[in-house]
Amino acid sequence: MEKKFGDLEIKEGRIYNDFVALPREYRPFARFKRKPYVATLDIRACHPTFLGQLLRGFYQQEGAAIAAKLNGHVDQHVLEAECSRWTDIFSHPTIDPRGVIMNEAGMTIGRRDMKHCVNTWLNGAKKYLRETDGRWDMKNNKRLEAWFQGRFPEIARVWTAMEQRQITGRVIMEEYEGPLMLDRGASYGTLRNNKSLAKTVNFEDSSHKSGEPIADDAVWEGVVKCSLRWDPSGHWPVELTKRLKPL
Repeated sequence: MEKKFGDLEIKEGRIYNDFVALPREYRPFARFKRKPYVATLDIRACHPTFLGQLLRGFYQQEGAAIAAKLNGHVDQHVLEAECSRWTDIFSHPTIDPRGVIMNEAGMTIGRRDMKHCVNTWLNGAKKYLRETDGRWDMKNNKRLEAWFQGRFPEIARVWTAMEQRQITGRVIMEEYEGPLMLDRGASYGTLRNNKSLAKTVNFEDSSHKSGEPIADDAVWEGVVKCSLRWDPSGHWPVELTKRLKPL
């Protein structure tokens, strides 16, 4: 059986299409141009994971304007520590970040509903529709926001300086999630200039291959032996600064 899929659809910064909606147990039977399905690449809690990096980069680029809007400077050392601590919650290999936040924030919902709660909260919503019973829930969004402001006060202050909190998810998808998912390999130049990433993937630089010099734009074909933690803070396009203008 052949199927022509519809166009990609973006809702709240997330990509949707027919294949994504296909039940997981059916995907191994899919073929594309006679090529078999291999796997689905998923980034756990992608948007919350990138939030700290997004706001860190926002402050690094627009610190003066943010301070003017907030009528006071942000403590950059505290901000850096908070961003790292926030990212650690979502990138820990064995701990479920939803459980951690639910326990600390005193949230009384199931894990399925927690996912919807976090995603809507991240995009500025005051309530979300529970999947378990179809009812609107505002109480747990308030608890999540109160926990966040209490645990990460400097990140929260920077976030309030963003002109539209509602575009947070869309910006993360367009600037971080999309490029990461579509990236087909790191170049030698990227790894040569990013020592942290190079160390993470066990990159060993070689100036020549088969007697020919290796240019910076050549794709590195090494084997990654550990899980990666994406750090986009070094990539901050001018266009993104314009979109997140604080004033």
